[in-house]
Amino acid sequence: LQEFPAWAIKKVCQSIQSNGVWREGRFDRQWPPNDADIVEAVRKEIEHYRKAHRSADDLLNATVEKR
Repeated sequence: LQEFPAWAIKKVCQSIQSNGVWREGRFDRQWPPNDADIVEAVRKEIEHYRKAHRSADDLLNATVEKR
């Protein structure tokens, strides 16, 4: 989890703890999620922000066409 921002890890862990659900899926509450499940959940949590960042970055780096 070292590569991920702390806010995303915390958000996913709180969601799992409170209701066993995170944005992209559901965990079986009978068993704790394994490491791979947590990594996948955090990766999917930040993917929304990465897409928005890439889009904003593309817009800021785009060349402006003159009329």
